[in-house]
This record gives sequence, structure tokens and C-alpha cells, in this order.
Amino acid sequence: AASAAGTNTASLTYRWNFGNGALTNGNGLSMVTNTYGSGIYTVSLTVSNTFNEAASLTRTDYILVGPLSIYVATNGSAAAPYTNWATALRDINWAFDNAGSNDTVYLAGGTHPLTRTLLVGGNGVSIRGSYEGTIGTGPGNHDIDRWPTVITRPSSVEYLRLLTIGGATNSRLENVILSGGLSLVSGGNVPGAGVAILNSSGIRLSNCRLLKNNSTDYGGAVYAFDSYGVISNCDVSANSVHANGWDDTIYGGGIYLSGGAWTLLDSSVGGNNTDRSRYRDDYNNNRERLYGGGIYVASGTHLVRNCAIYGNNGSRPRNSTGTPHTRLGGGLYINGGSVQVVNSTLVGNNNEGVRRAGGSLSLTNCIVWGNDDDVAGIGVILDHCDIEDGDSGTACFSADPLFERGLYLATTSPCTNAGSDNASAFGLSTYTTHTNGAADAGKVDLGYHYSAGLLPSFADLYVATDGNDTNSGTSTGAAFRTVTKALQVAKDGTHIHVGIGAFNRSGGEVFPLPMRKPGLHVKGAGPSQTTLDAAGANDQVFTITGIPVDGRLED
Repeated sequence: AASAAGTNTASLTYRWNFGNGALTNGNGLSMVTNTYGSGIYTVSLTVSNTFNEAASLTRTDYILVGPLSIYVATNGSAAAPYTNWATALRDINWAFDNAGSNDTVYLAGGTHPLTRTLLVGGNGVSIRGSYEGTIGTGPGNHDIDRWPTVITRPSSVEYLRLLTIGGATNSRLENVILSGGLSLVSGGNVPGAGVAILNSSGIRLSNCRLLKNNSTDYGGAVYAFDSYGVISNCDVSANSVHANGWDDTIYGGGIYLSGGAWTLLDSSVGGNNTDRSRYRDDYNNNRERLYGGGIYVASGTHLVRNCAIYGNNGSRPRNSTGTPHTRLGGGLYINGGSVQVVNSTLVGNNNEGVRRAGGSLSLTNCIVWGNDDDVAGIGVILDHCDIEDGDSGTACFSADPLFERGLYLATTSPCTNAGSDNASAFGLSTYTTHTNGAADAGKVDLGYHYSAGLLPSFADLYVATDGNDTNSGTSTGAAFRTVTKALQVAKDGTHIHVGIGAFNRSGGEVFPLPMRKPGLHVKGAGPSQTTLDAAGANDQVFTITGIPVDGRLED
């Protein structure tokens, strides 16, 4: 519908262009109808009178008819309806804002620095990232290692949560990296610097990486309130939550769950941190309470299945006057609700592997090893677990699990075939605990299972001054140019061999270099032969987080 104002408005002629090839002209047609197919349409109208006076108005991308497929690429031409990579939208916020029920947003590989938080609501919205983004039919190939879609906060934006999923149903986020969210606010809190999931159901985060996000009080990477969903094949690493004051309580360096029901599946939670206040320098008087370096559960019904929870911690256990900073549940802290942990490995967590302060907690077929205290709190149900501290339970024992190349198990590990039932009963008969990739058969092995063995393409990577980051990195003749690239490609247990020479910013290195995977080795040609030089970066050479098993720097 349209209206016209001013002088000489009698006997008006309306010329409508509906953007789909349909045109309507005629006298007095201020209200019209048009039938649209799925797509995004620009509508224009020209109104003229008998004196040949005319006025026009165009509404760009005004009509959206779903279900839509919206393509987003940093090099797209931004031509509606954005249905392929050539005409892809560049504005990621527009795509999220306008994605409605059953719409799909495809994100090509690239980095998207945000100026405001992305929002997902509605029913059946799918966000799928890390596409190659080449011109052709359909979205094409996707691979988060080769063409990562990175959603991040630029340094010009002081504070920003990256994503809010609110009031959504049956929506999903796939193959996306959420990194660098910062929601630290003095005098208040904005939980979940990576993603906050609020009053939503049927949510699925799949094959995503939530890295180096930092929030106040609750959930460094993920904050979920009264929501239901699955987090599968995700890496939640190197995130932090900070106290908002000198006498504050903080929860969940990696993940915070309150209410609802979640399944955390085939995922890793490593190197996350609960830390003291950033806003008060009077450390001697600080007495924060730091709960759940990796995961904090306030309430709800949750399942943790086939996950690695490693190297998480709460920092600074006491101030210089001896007043303790309460720091509990470095890996997993349960304050309420019901939590089952099945076939998971909790290793190398600072302070405690797992603590039950309330609710109910059971561990089945798990390895709990190398934590300051493995199992804390009373009433934890233990069944067929290998626990270093010797906590008692049904068919539990204490024996070195013989980790190798990260969290893989040696073929002689006492955890092999030591579970409560067959591997197929836990959905793990096609998974492996061994570097050779042998599928778990018979009684299930204890602890975390990998989807595959240590593949030759990742077992050993090579870096040389005459290499190229477009190479495979799998031999000296196909070496990468930078350690930065090798670390991006590395998996658990990868050994990176760095050749003779200097590796610095001018050669493409980006410092600090992150080491955060179990079993990761970086080995040079010798102290006088290999130099990693961060001069001019105003940062350290390495940040090492969450490497509890066999990780090392050599030569």
C-alpha cells in the first residue's frame, strides 16, 4: 500500500515494479497484491499526476520470502538475492538479522570483524561456514581447516559478545570459529563472550571452535540459560572468565550451563581459565571464588559423552597475605541438576578434575588422571573408571593409562577393553583410542575416543625458511613457511619440525604462537640453529594453554 501527499493529487497513476519481473500500472492503484516465490526483492513505485509531475520511491531488499539461501563472502558483489558466491552479500550482520524460519546462511572462508553482536532467532535457522566459496552450483566444498570462517571482535571495538541465540528453535551453527569476544564490563556482567544461548530449544553447535573469548562472571565462551541442545565435535579452548570485583564469584571459564538440557558430545574443553578481577589492582585484599575452569553446571539435566576435558584451571590460589582465593572444580564443577559423564578423559586440570557441590554426578568409563585432586566432593557415582587418586567405585582402578601422542592410548594400556559394556552400546564402535586407528571392538576402552587414528597428513609437519604455506607441510620438500600455519593445521599429537633459520614477523609469523593441543611437539634444529623471533610484535613468542599430556618445546 502507498499514499501520496501534496498538491495536485487527484487522478494519480501508480507504476509498481515488484522486483520479480511483475509490473502493475494504473490509476488509483495505491494498494496492490503480488505473488512471490522464494527470494529477496527490491520494490519501486512511481506516482504521477495529470500535470506530468512524478515522485519515485525504491525499497531495496524489501520483500523476503523464505526459505532463503543467503550467501556471504568477504569478496562477494553484494547483488540481491545473494544466492551464489559471485553475488554473495558482504554484510554478515544483515544476513543474521534477516534470516527467518528455515533459512540457511552460507559463509565462505574468511574473517568477519564485527561492530555489533550477531543475532539468531526464529525457527530452523541454519548458519553454515568454512566454504571454499568458488563460483558454481550450490555452496560446494567446506573445510574448517582449509577455509575457516572466523567471526571475531576487531581491536577497534572495546567490548562485544559475538553471538546471541535467543528464543530460537531447531537452529544450528556449523563449521564456524568464534574468537576474541570480549564482554568485560566494570560494575556489571555480560556472560558468554563467544555465544549466549537464551530460552532456546533444539539448538546444535557442530564442528565449531570457540577460542580466546573473555567474559565477566559467567561462561567465557558459552553461556546457556534455560535452553536445550547439543554441542558436538567442538573445540572450546583458551577462553577466560574474570571476576567483576575484588570479592566476586565467577563460574565456567569455558562453558556455563543453567537449566535446560544439553549433550556435550565428541568435543574438547581445554586450557580455559577462571581468573581474578581485572578491575581492582589491590591483589592483597582480593578474595574471589573461582568455580569450574572448564565447565560449570548450575542446574539442568546434562550429558557429557566422549569428551576431553584437559588443562583447565582457576588462577592465583591465594593472595600475598595468605587469604585464599577459593578455586574449585578446575575441569568440571557441578552445583546442581543432574550430570552424567561417559567415556570422557579429564586430565591435567588445575586444582580438581571434577567436583560435586550439589545435584547428582556420575562418571562411567572415564579416565581421571593427573589433576591436582581427581574427584572432589561426596556422592559422586564412579563406574569402571581409571582414577589416579584411587577413588573407589564399581570396577574402578588406578593404573597409568599410558597416553601417547596426546590422548591416544598405547596398545598395552590398562584402559583398553576395560569398560562396562561393548563399544557399540556407547556409539563408539567406529571410533578409536589408538594412533593406528583400530576401531574399538568388544568391551569399550575407557576415556575419550578419536574419530580416526593419527593420520600421516597430521602426524609430522615441517617448517622451513624456503617453504610455502600453500604446501601440505608433510615433508621437508613440501614444508610450510611459518610455524603459525603448522599450528593452525596441527591436531592432537602432531610433531612440528622447524628447520634452520629465523622465523619472525617479516616471514609471516603471527605472535604469540598458540600451543593448546595435547601431545603437541614443536622441535627446532637446535638452540643455535632455529630462532623464533617475536621482535616488534609487542607480545610473547608462545602462549601455552591446556597441554597436560606429553606437550613440549625442544631445541
